[in-house]
Amino acid sequence: MGLLKVLVWAINKSKPLMEAACAPLLKTANMHHIPAELFGIGHEFIEHKQRIWILRDYLKTIPENTIVLCMDGSDTLFNNTASVLLEKFRKKKTNILISAEKAYSYQYNQFIDNFNQIASDYRYVNAGTFMGYAGALLQMLNEIILINQDYPSANDQGLLGIWVSEHIDNPKLVKLDTSCAIFWVTTGDWLTLKKVASSKKIISNPFTNTIPVIIHSVGNGDPQHRACYDIAYKNIMTWE
Repeated sequence: MGLLKVLVWAINKSKPLMEAACAPLLKTANMHHIPAELFGIGHEFIEHKQRIWILRDYLKTIPENTIVLCMDGSDTLFNNTASVLLEKFRKKKTNILISAEKAYSYQYNQFIDNFNQIASDYRYVNAGTFMGYAGALLQMLNEIILINQDYPSANDQGLLGIWVSEHIDNPKLVKLDTSCAIFWVTTGDWLTLKKVASSKKIISNPFTNTIPVIIHSVGNGDPQHRACYDIAYKNIMTWE
């Protein structure tokens, strides 16, 4: 299957606190026999952008051909196995795969035209879930750190969006998961997720006709969005 590292963002001094926050995700990972690692424990959370430097330093310590999946923990779920994840990633024939969403958020308007040429509703960068080969990700982060010098007020999603827009014509290097083959970021799709997750069937995205490996139900601070996430979690756990 090859070496896969699953890193779940958990930047906090308290491991028990993050284990509780990420419990649904970790249970779905265990169900699908995916070894997921809470990543960032021991660091004090300041802002999401610090992820760039924490991940950059870690990638220096592992083989460059390791496939690394980085993901949020409190609003994500595994909907399939690691073998399916790797098979779908390799079929993309790219070094880095970034999750895509329907909203252009936390980014700069001068780059939006680069994304609007993409023939999919899921054409904008979401930094919460992405994967790739460690060497390629390390190079990406080093370049993002340079971009940060010109955009010091940007958050991690804004910086990633700039980097992707600069390389969008190089699919061997980076692609957006516009078909939601691996990542379904549910911005604007919460009610759809609720509907499909309420059925007795494995969760699929009816807009792309795919069964995503990872459900990223963003916006769990909103009780209605959290309810959709909880329904999706219950659906997945019924397949154990």
